[in-house]
Amino acid sequence: MISWVKISICSLDTETKIGKIRNVIKLALRGMSSCACLLAVLAAAGCMKSPQNDRHDDRLRHAAESGDICGMVGNITMRFPSRYTFLGVTYVGVDYWGGKGHLNDAKWCDDQFLNVPLSVTWPEMAPAGGDSWFTSDDPRFIVISIEKNMARDPHAVMAGYLESQSGDGFISTIPRGREEVDAVKRWSDQLGLYMIDANTFSPGNRRKVYWGQSEDGSLSVLIVCEVNIATVRSHCSQTSFDRSRDVWLTIKHRAKLLPEWRDLNKSAFELVDKFTIEKKE
Repeated sequence: MISWVKISICSLDTETKIGKIRNVIKLALRGMSSCACLLAVLAAAGCMKSPQNDRHDDRLRHAAESGDICGMVGNITMRFPSRYTFLGVTYVGVDYWGGKGHLNDAKWCDDQFLNVPLSVTWPEMAPAGGDSWFTSDDPRFIVISIEKNMARDPHAVMAGYLESQSGDGFISTIPRGREEVDAVKRWSDQLGLYMIDANTFSPGNRRKVYWGQSEDGSLSVLIVCEVNIATVRSHCSQTSFDRSRDVWLTIKHRAKLLPEWRDLNKSAFELVDKFTIEKKE
């Protein structure tokens, strides 16, 4: 009897299942049959999926049908075509080191992004087809990373990063204090930024640090450029924090694009807004 009830109900879609199970329970109660009530409950338990399973299936269906990636980062929810991604996105709470299989398959718009790397061409901001500043010397390829903010004081983080990167050492190991930074910094009229040439102790490598300051002294943007003299290869990492979206935005590009830093930042946030489907106020 239980099998018959279960088969007849489980063959229906979810909305109809709920209605049928309610009807069986009503009939059982009307007939004062505890056995029938038990059958209805067992049938429901045997074939009805939990809301969590339904959401899991919905996510898989949405992702498969649209080819899109979706999730929340900071105060915004982003949805965008997967062809924009560079090496894939990461979500909070997923074990990417020890996990197996397609770890992001069940992720959708109500899951939290950890990092969203987008590989695009400049200035079109179109998908780069898998290329980036890392794989190609072509300065047109840039990578934009949108990261979840986990710092209580983002401006203090930016200040600490400036002190570290402007210090001496090939990989900066002797940070400069803020007073020392202020003492040796100089102004670049061409870029409209302060700058420091860090001493890398390596004739073949240079590190240049650029930054903008707001009226309150906080850093609005920080750009660190690494230059290899022998290979003439160079790249810059341009970082800023956006309080309204509560996200970190980093743009990695070739040093040839450094004079375009303002337009790069503006276009990157415009792309983020293009893919934003919801924003918390």
